[in-house]
Amino acid sequence: MARKAPPRRPLRKHKRNGEAGTPRAARLEEVARMAGVSPITVSRALRNPGIVAEETRGRIARAVKKIGYVRNFNAGALASRKTTTIGIIVPTIMDIGFSEAIHGFYDTLGEQEYQLLLGVSDYSEEEEERLVRDFLAHRAAGVILTGVSHGPEVRRLLTGMAVPTVEFWGLTQNPIDLCIGFSNFDAAYAMTRHLVRLGYKKIAFVSPLIGSAMRDNDRTRDRREGHRKALRDSSLSIDENLFASGRLDFQSGAAALLELVEKRPDVDAIFFGNDVMAAGALMECQKRGWQVPKKVAIAGFGDSDLSTIVQPALTTVRIQRHAMGKRAAELLLERIAGNTQVPKIVDLGFDVIQREST
Repeated sequence: MARKAPPRRPLRKHKRNGEAGTPRAARLEEVARMAGVSPITVSRALRNPGIVAEETRGRIARAVKKIGYVRNFNAGALASRKTTTIGIIVPTIMDIGFSEAIHGFYDTLGEQEYQLLLGVSDYSEEEEERLVRDFLAHRAAGVILTGVSHGPEVRRLLTGMAVPTVEFWGLTQNPIDLCIGFSNFDAAYAMTRHLVRLGYKKIAFVSPLIGSAMRDNDRTRDRREGHRKALRDSSLSIDENLFASGRLDFQSGAAALLELVEKRPDVDAIFFGNDVMAAGALMECQKRGWQVPKKVAIAGFGDSDLSTIVQPALTTVRIQRHAMGKRAAELLLERIAGNTQVPKIVDLGFDVIQREST
């Protein structure tokens, strides 16, 4: 005799952002209902897409995106939905600044026995979104992001699932949750005004283009705009021939120097958006026998170890890299612990460091 299937339990209504109640993760059953398939079909499509028809996969993918479903790899083992995993996304580990910040994270989180999942986005919003989804699939207790500009899905996923989040290396009045860092705009503005006070009039700016796609990001754009504002406020004209860009390496710094000198032989100072490029320009000047700052003054950004090793020592913007990572981790732990009094925006500031290159 055939056994009756047990009655299906009604799905609980998912509360959207802005409604009362604590946000929760969307359930696989909700995806199935929206896509018009069974939960097992959704599971198969997510685990092994090749065994599910293309048209069905498309419906499931649209449903996943619409309701913000994220797979939970820990569902069976973590009934409490709490883990000791924290996801951190940086654009690169090749930059000494981010490496020092990561050490700051470890120094704090390691003491609390948290495990870190480190993701590298290569300055790609698409890769950042993929990494965030992966962290959430592992039910990370919190997430740390670099910068304050992200794709709309990243913000929607993190706010929709109420995941404690800290954005670092920049400031915004509208953080996903919390942010800590400094104003890239103000830092570039201060350096350019410093060069003006030293008597320089033809001040160039070099933007580092980053990632495999050679693109700007919010930090680079803010620094360039801060430089432009400082020129305007100093009653200096903005000459597009005094702007250049290149990869974040020594060779590109040298190439940008030569490009600017060729376009504007009267350029008297060059402000590089990164110490590495500035160091490359200094080495090119040495190779050509050009005296710095007599031929051209050179300034950088970051106050890395390079800034005191190169000759002449590099004028630069100092930022608190290790402290930024450490404080970001502290803020995140406070948020994870349920502290609602954590400051949403923490400005660590910066310093303009005058050395022999200007």
